[in-house]
Amino acid sequence: MYTQALNTSEAEDRHIEDAARAAQFQARIDAEERIEPNDWMPAA
Repeated sequence: MYTQALNTSEAEDRHIEDAARAAQFQARIDAEERIEPNDWMPAA
């Protein structure tokens, strides 16, 4: 049987980092800054 180990602290860190990046992205949108295709964007 195969199992997959989950490292919750790494997953939580990634979630916090993604939330921070999403907030920065939204701040750029609110400031009407130009967003380039190569810039980081949330999946949604």
